[in-house]
Amino acid sequence: MTKIVDIDHEAGSSRLWNGEGAFGTTMIYGAKGDDSFPAQCDYEIDLMVESRPKQVRAYRESRIKRGQKPATLADDQLHDELFVVVGPMMTPLSAAETLEYLAARIRREGLCIGKDTGGDYITETLDGEWKR
Repeated sequence: MTKIVDIDHEAGSSRLWNGEGAFGTTMIYGAKGDDSFPAQCDYEIDLMVESRPKQVRAYRESRIKRGQKPATLADDQLHDELFVVVGPMMTPLSAAETLEYLAARIRREGLCIGKDTGGDYITETLDGEWKR
């Protein structure tokens, strides 16, 4: 079942995190550990829709913590990989700096892993602590 997401339109100045989303053809990097690859491909990001909320890490892990089994992820779904979508106007320097800032933020604050079974956004720190 598709769920429409509430967006905080006062949260920032970028059209991307104000709920509009983006689509087109651009370069992406797929990565896992020290392995990565570039590819030119189509992308579509819709920030207003959560069509599969039970797939996010927070939901899956909260089920495990409660002794329940999470749904199986299909082979063609993301597991422990990362995709970076690079806008066509982004320079190599800007991409590197942006990724470094993001990595520093994740190290400092943790990784937002989605909504748990109660609907709360969860940030997981590097030591595994959950923050709401």
